[in-house]
Amino acid sequence: PVLRSLDQVFRGRSLLYDLAKTPELVGESLRALAVFVESESESESGGYRDVSGHIDRLSKVQARG
Repeated sequence: PVLRSLDQVFRGRSLLYDLAKTPELVGESLRALAVFVESESESESGGYRDVSGHIDRLSKVQARG
């Protein structure tokens, strides 16, 4: 049961990451930023893939307008 739960957690993180990458690829940086922030808040240990890097970069894009 514990391994199954961990697998579900990793799949969920992967899904959120993919959901954030898709709008980023088509230029919807605000939507991508929102999903990356959600993904980071869901991660108890932080540091999943390069989520924090995406958040930093997309935040700068939003600040520039």
